[in-house]
Amino acid sequence: ELKAVWNATASASQFDSIVRLCILLGQRRGEIATIEPSWITDGVLTIPRHVTKNGVEHPVPLTTRALAILKQTQLGSYNSWSQPKARLDERSGVTDWTLHDLRRTFATIHASIGTPPHITDRLLNHLSGSRTLSPIAKIYNRYSYLKEMRTALEKYEHHLFKTVLKK
Repeated sequence: ELKAVWNATASASQFDSIVRLCILLGQRRGEIATIEPSWITDGVLTIPRHVTKNGVEHPVPLTTRALAILKQTQLGSYNSWSQPKARLDERSGVTDWTLHDLRRTFATIHASIGTPPHITDRLLNHLSGSRTLSPIAKIYNRYSYLKEMRTALEKYEHHLFKTVLKK
C-alpha cells in the first residue's frame, strides 16, 4: 500500500509533495503543509513551536530526497485535504486510510529496522516515553540527538527504497 501511495504521488503538486514528505519524515500533515523556507537551515527543518501539536520547537534533519522535494515544491499554507486525498485514493487504489496513518507506518518501519525508541520519539516530536521517564533526565539531558536522528532517517530512507518502494 505504501508503494502504491508513493507511486501515485509522483506529480509536483503541493499535495503530492506533502504526502511524500509525510512518508519520508513522519511529520504531521499540518506541520508539513505550513513549511516556510526560513525554517530550513543547514539541512535541518526546524518546525516552530507555534506550529507543532505539543508546542515544542522541533528540528528534523532532512535527507537528500526530502530536500529535493522541498526545493521543487511551492511552500506555504495548504489546507485543501478531502478532494486531493479522494483523488489519491483513486489513483493509488488504496482506501480506508488517513494521512496520519503514515506516521504509524513511519514508526513501525523504524522499529523494524532497529531505530531506538527514544530516537523515533524525537523524530515524531513525541514527549512521551523516553523523553518523560525521568524529571532529572529532562532537566540535565539537553542533547538534541540530531546526529542520531539523521542517521535513523537515512537508514529508513535506504530501507524504503531498497525493499518497500523498489520497482
